[in-house]
Amino acid sequence: VLTLIEEMFPEATSWELATILEEEKNCFLYEKMEYKRTEVIKKLNDETTLIYYKKER
Repeated sequence: VLTLIEEMFPEATSWELATILEEEKNCFLYEKMEYKRTEVIKKLNDETTLIYYKKER
């Protein structure tokens, strides 16, 4: 789905997203799709941390 969205907007020069750090498979997927972790991390509670990714074209 992300690939389709990226193809729909060829003028976009970068993409950003956030996911839950504890969801390791999501993190693996985004990194496999060439998204890079940023330094932004937000702890929501004791069990959930958001991390942010960015992909440059």
